Amino acid sequence: MLRRDFTNEYVDAVEALIDLEAIRNAGLRVIVDPMYGVGQLTLGTVLTEARCRVTFINERHNPLFGGRPRPQTSRRSACSVPT
Repeated sequence: MLRRDFTNEYVDAVEALIDLEAIRNAGLRVIVDPMYGVGQLTLGTVLTEARCRVTFINERHNPLFGGRPRPQTSRRSACSVPT
């Protein structure tokens, strides 16, 4: 069986769809909750290449967690920054 990693091709395709320069110039700080999903790698790569300061929460799979993670709206206010 031949295995192939499509990560770089996927990241390149996403970056072709967005304005990386505008994101770079915005100086963004981003909090990402991938909910233990596979999007962490690719989203982290895109945001890092866009020079965002990225913080991940819930990025590691916990085999003792009994269920599927759900977004908690009560945590969103803790992540927001006053303008």
